[in-house]
Amino acid sequence: MKDCTMGDLEKARQFACETGQLEQFEETLERVIGRENRETICGKQGDTEVRIYSDFTPYSFSWVWHHLKENRNLTVGGMIYHGKHDGGGNGSAPTFSVCLEPTSGWSIHT
Repeated sequence: MKDCTMGDLEKARQFACETGQLEQFEETLERVIGRENRETICGKQGDTEVRIYSDFTPYSFSWVWHHLKENRNLTVGGMIYHGKHDGGGNGSAPTFSVCLEPTSGWSIHT
């Protein structure tokens, strides 16, 4: 994983710890970054990396699964923090992201 958040990933981890959501945060992050080790492209591992970027929404991130040798993006998505501030993912500000059920914590969006 390449952390391009300039410290925001660690701030979100600290927030998750303070709010009792650390386990859920780490599980969601592992689902995103684990692609590097779990998934293969044309039968090869090690040719990709996941890049994590800060998002405009608090404690949220955008991510890119990138093929290094071909210099192209394979999948792009977000690891969005939902809760009371966005109606649990009802599509309202500040996340403008929708969850099928009200959510509190991080959710992966592609």
